[in-house]
Amino acid sequence: MSNLYRPADDYDNWWTLGSTVEFDYHGTRLTGEIVRVYAAGTSFHVEVDGRRYEADIHADNMSMVW
Repeated sequence: MSNLYRPADDYDNWWTLGSTVEFDYHGTRLTGEIVRVYAAGTSFHVEVDGRRYEADIHADNMSMVW
């Protein structure tokens, strides 16, 4: 029997290349795609509208976007 796939339930998709995330940047909230993961999986390069930002899960209040 088929089930509805919910990406939020698939922990293998959290914080990986291609995941969509939001983060704080100088008083604004940006949404983009993870294009690089480093520093034990807590720091990322996130591409937003063709620009790449360095973001940290904790320091930049990152969250997954489903």
